[in-house]
Amino acid sequence: MEAIEEDWKAVEGAISQLHKGATADLASTETAARRVAQAMRCAYDPFEDKEVPNFATMAKEAEAALNAFAESCKEGNKAALMDLGKTLQEQHCARCHDATEEARG
Repeated sequence: MEAIEEDWKAVEGAISQLHKGATADLASTETAARRVAQAMRCAYDPFEDKEVPNFATMAKEAEAALNAFAESCKEGNKAALMDLGKTLQEQHCARCHDATEEARG
């Protein structure tokens, strides 16, 4: 989990830099985003949490969003990165974490 946290911090850092108009290291951000996306695969296969409603669906959607973000890094598409960056945490990370917390109490 710590490795995912570090990679996620790199993604968040790049998003923050882009919103400030600064330059971000898109190559390393792409790598970090792809690693987080790979980790999401574990959330639906083979370690899906069956106690959390729609857990696998949320993991698949987060994986797709992170891969889209990584692809935008690869392409250097800063406008797409800024748009995706607005929604990654709220629509994917927080949603799944909140659902897990609610299911487990």
